[in-house]
Amino acid sequence: MDRRLVFLSGTIGVVLFVLTTVVGGALFPGYSHVEQLISESYAHGTAYGPWLRFLGYLPSGVLFGVFAWAAARVFAARKYTLIGFAGIGIGYGLGTVLASFFPCEAGCQTDGSESSISQLIHNLSGLLTYLVVPASLVMLGVRLRKRPGFERLGRKALVCGIVAMLGFILLIELSDTGYIGLAQRFTEGSILWWILTCAIHFKEPPPMAISSL
Repeated sequence: MDRRLVFLSGTIGVVLFVLTTVVGGALFPGYSHVEQLISESYAHGTAYGPWLRFLGYLPSGVLFGVFAWAAARVFAARKYTLIGFAGIGIGYGLGTVLASFFPCEAGCQTDGSESSISQLIHNLSGLLTYLVVPASLVMLGVRLRKRPGFERLGRKALVCGIVAMLGFILLIELSDTGYIGLAQRFTEGSILWWILTCAIHFKEPPPMAISSL
């Protein structure tokens, strides 16, 4: 049951997040996925913001939290592996939920020029995501590479974690350019890709029993 829950929560969560991002951009007049942040499509005052937040991003965040919890159970995770999955659940699950409840102001300023409580919480949730999740993926990668049968999944986690870290650096460096949206999608995409890869890994029944990590 836990394996199936990992598969369903991970795949549905990723598909829902990506679909909501695409639909949100299509509904926002003149929106550019290269130049604008994802949050701008559901910011305060946007026509379809509440729909995108509560029917798309909020449930996807809950699903990411379920994915991390179920995956930790499947792996009988301990110590660093448990911390890694907890980081994904908190950073990407709770972080996405918080961003849904507390949208940014129009334009999603990150320089402090907008000081509403919602904007501040939104910025902090984004910072939580981009600091915690890449490090969690690297931690999982290091641990899973040592586990027979999961070496490949571990290598992918390690690569995706490093790519996400680089993406976050690019996001900061390109914050005043027309490529901030592209940098954010580079970061988000690496995280989502690993979650999807991990979820699909557990689609089939286990070939052998999984012992504790």
